Amino acid sequence: MTRWPRFCLVVMGFALFGTEVSALDLQLHLRSGLITTSFTGAQSGDFSLITSVDGEFEIFISESTSIYANAIIALDPAEAQYRYLFAGGGQKLYFLSKGRTTEIDSDVGSLSMSPKRRFFAGWQLGISQLILDTPTPALTVQSTLFEYGFNIGALYRVLEKTNVEFQFTATRGTGISSVTVDATVFRFFAGLSF
Repeated sequence: MTRWPRFCLVVMGFALFGTEVSALDLQLHLRSGLITTSFTGAQSGDFSLITSVDGEFEIFISESTSIYANAIIALDPAEAQYRYLFAGGGQKLYFLSKGRTTEIDSDVGSLSMSPKRRFFAGWQLGISQLILDTPTPALTVQSTLFEYGFNIGALYRVLEKTNVEFQFTATRGTGISSVTVDATVFRFFAGLSF
């Protein structure tokens, strides 16, 4: 590993956990899929979009526990604008196997063990923004929400450091802006993790 990325990992690990973070403790997820949202309040309605992208950065804090930060954007191709934005984070708990690759070094050599299948459940918190209506091309009605919920998923290792992933997330959003709505959001994503 080159000097600067390693230095950044060490600083981030000490800042967050008081320990050094190695490359084995980090995982990047790229997913896409369906978002279904229904909302009530100042305005009522629903929408479903298959054109959504989710990026996630995960740091393992133990063999079976991790924390993560993610961002989601869902685009509406019919109106050529985004309908849903999300930024947040949470925690995953892996079960039925370890969550990360383990390396053991000795005088004789080193051994790397990666689980073939991984399953997780976790919680999520974040801030989202919904486009509720577009009365004219220059005017949109939007609401900002505080979202909280849970997720479950599975990963299957296809290459040494690449996994195919499926994830389901259900969240409830409470309005925190002047146009207040409450929303229920379901996300069905598939993608890759590295």
